Amino acid sequence: MNDKTIALNFFQLAPLNENSDPTTRTEQLKQIADVFTQKVTSYLPIELSESRINLYGSIEKRGDYYLGTLVKNQISSIPPSYDDSSLKIAKLPLTDSQGLAYQTSFLYYPPARIVMIEHVKNGVSVKTLCDFIEKNFTVDSIEPLIVINPSKLQEFYNMSYIAKFQMKVSRLENGSIFGANKKTALGKIIDTADETNTNTFEYTLTARRKTGSLKRGKISSLLRSLLKYDEKEVNKLQVVGRQEDEGPNELIDFIEHKLKDRISVQKTRLIESFEVNDHYDKLIAVFNIHRPALTNYKVRNK
Repeated sequence: MNDKTIALNFFQLAPLNENSDPTTRTEQLKQIADVFTQKVTSYLPIELSESRINLYGSIEKRGDYYLGTLVKNQISSIPPSYDDSSLKIAKLPLTDSQGLAYQTSFLYYPPARIVMIEHVKNGVSVKTLCDFIEKNFTVDSIEPLIVINPSKLQEFYNMSYIAKFQMKVSRLENGSIFGANKKTALGKIIDTADETNTNTFEYTLTARRKTGSLKRGKISSLLRSLLKYDEKEVNKLQVVGRQEDEGPNELIDFIEHKLKDRISVQKTRLIESFEVNDHYDKLIAVFNIHRPALTNYKVRNK
């Protein structure tokens, strides 16, 4: 059968509550970088309403990388089998602890605290991976930040003049982004938008011609605070500016330029086993391509 393509997304793990003290912040980042060096004898699953998520096998170390596979076991609302010949359905012969298994493999690169994770239908999200890490390892609360293509991020930092910053936020069913930290300036603005009963919120900052560029440090800090949200929550994240005083303005779309890649694996009618070694080999090959640009990756806070 033909191969199937699996998308890969990149995230940088960061403290949920980053400490302002440089020494403490360094300790927080080291704790996250070293999280998989801890020895765990047995793993606690993540219990969801209709599924259970656990680690398949163990965390495997290959060179500088840690690799693992989470399995989402669907134990409720399981569909029946269907026979095209007899046109009959039948209950799948499963015990109470058995279900439909969905595999999601990931690679972790400690020096940059970057996780590259497969994006598959009915798979495990990076936020659930973070929940699993917090539940099974000694680590403070963490959050995944979307990784922007390093070349585009550098273009932003090279801008001598920033004319405009634009963002667009959408309300989800659970209203998660509208529950932002109200103590921050952005949180207060979103709180005001929430009171108007809106479903979307657009925010534009434009530089004053007489006073020059928007402050890059403030824009960078705002950008970093928004990278924790996915595209369903933050639909637009753009900056307009130029690198040379007399050059033309350029637009950088951070959503469009989030770092992503893909692998191809063999497609089969029945999946009898998880070919994790094949997935791991391909994850390593892909990450090695991006590694030089990611080793010192950082979205500045100022």
